[in-house]
Amino acid sequence: MTEPERPSLRPFLPTLALIALFSTFVNLLMLTGPLFMLQVYDRVLSSRSEATLLVLFLLVVGLYGAMGLLDFVRSRIGARIGARLQEELDAPVFKAMLKAPASVGRQAISGLSDIEAVRRFFGAPVAFALFDLPFTPLFVAAIFIFHPMLGWLAVAGGGVLVTLSLINQLISRKPSTVAGQTASVSNRTAEQIRTQPETIRALGMTDAAIARWQETRDRSLNAEVALSDRNGGNGSVTKALR
Repeated sequence: MTEPERPSLRPFLPTLALIALFSTFVNLLMLTGPLFMLQVYDRVLSSRSEATLLVLFLLVVGLYGAMGLLDFVRSRIGARIGARLQEELDAPVFKAMLKAPASVGRQAISGLSDIEAVRRFFGAPVAFALFDLPFTPLFVAAIFIFHPMLGWLAVAGGGVLVTLSLINQLISRKPSTVAGQTASVSNRTAEQIRTQPETIRALGMTDAAIARWQETRDRSLNAEVALSDRNGGNGSVTKALR
């Protein structure tokens, strides 16, 4: 009996290469603002030429428009890669869920939601950050060209932001786990109540069942709010330092 063919990313390699190409131009166009200001200081202020300023301004508008268009197109491509992956994986995962033994039924049920998470990842900005990351050394090198102290300031600032992100990841790990567990308990309780309505009504336990579900729901909500507050505080500090 032959094993079913496993889906792979090989058919998507040309599309991923296209996203990488678009990311290259998007990151290069990020230099539009600094180069515009350099030209203003070097040419416009010295010559007081309004025509030169107008031409530079129109050029910058066109370049920013191209950057926005490329960023928009690559986001659409990423979303379609995620959708195509979900189309290819939905049926095999669903068949595996049906064949899974009862002992692992709870884990098997999460398979489809995991696929949805992968699909959302390909359409989210964090996926494109992986393509943008290699350009960071290029930008830092450009800052060093202007002045070494500015370059070291950029390196130190980047180090502080990365350190804060790692600290937030560490201190948020436990609250995130608690939030996930309480949400899971709340969902399981609601599902148990939903699948046994006749029994609950026959025993006169409707109010008690709803109260039990509401209790788990409140714990889940409190855990989510605590996690959001912690991440929000870290985000505010990071934004201020940046």
